Amino acid sequence: MISQRNIFVHRVRKWTALLIGLSIFIILPGERAMAREVEEYAVKAAFALNFVRFTLWPENHFTHNRDSYRFCFTGNKNVAKEFAAINGKKNGERNIHVH
Repeated sequence: MISQRNIFVHRVRKWTALLIGLSIFIILPGERAMAREVEEYAVKAAFALNFVRFTLWPENHFTHNRDSYRFCFTGNKNVAKEFAAINGKKNGERNIHVH
């Protein structure tokens, strides 16, 4: 025969597991959204770098041979972090500067 105490302990464990499961379910989508945001900015930074690398620039576009490409943007710290990864990279003789 099951005692009242065992029934109570079983119910407490069941509710605790349910609350932990719901907490994880609520917290994880926010972390996934942040990961998607960071991934989005990494893709955009890579696109900007490849845009510079695969564009045929007119010869008279740059006044000096060592002029650099400049990227200027505003945004949050995730944008800055991902675009900072391409700062200082080169395309031929020209540097890429991110501001």
